[in-house]
Amino acid sequence: NSELYIIKPHSSNFSWLKREIIRMVKVYGLELIVIDYLQLITNSNDYSTQAIMVGDMANYLKSLAVELDVGIILLSQLARDNVKPRPTISRLKYSGDIESAADIVMLTYLPFKYNLSYENVNGVSEQIGENGIIILAKGRNIGTTEFILEFKKEIPAFYNFMKFDDFINSVDYSQPKKSVCPFD
Repeated sequence: NSELYIIKPHSSNFSWLKREIIRMVKVYGLELIVIDYLQLITNSNDYSTQAIMVGDMANYLKSLAVELDVGIILLSQLARDNVKPRPTISRLKYSGDIESAADIVMLTYLPFKYNLSYENVNGVSEQIGENGIIILAKGRNIGTTEFILEFKKEIPAFYNFMKFDDFINSVDYSQPKKSVCPFD
């Protein structure tokens, strides 16, 4: 029942984006912002490298989220590797500052795209088929985990694969820093 507002920016300039986010939060009372994607944001400041600029953008957006008391989901480019296809934080383009600014880093992985039918999920070899894996690679105050979701190629979209109660019962609570799935 939530409303969705999509803004196709005329500019990828950070100053314009910041003003628009503040305006939308004030006018529409938004609680969640999704930005697609970080590497397209530019800033008029003179940066010696793209990595420094991307890091600054991640940190500025983190500060903005705190200031406005809204969640910001920031999509980022991920380098793929056909030899070792499982995504990692280090494959985030300019990952250092992104990882530092983020409370949660979630990576999506579709093993079937690499002709893999089995994959380790939380250290257990699982038959994946055409399902996907969500890797919670960083979870400030909630830990890390992985879980399987059904993937619908036609849409494309992820769906709950395992009943939430089954997932909760499968978590080993004796291990520190293991979290339960924050999504249901």
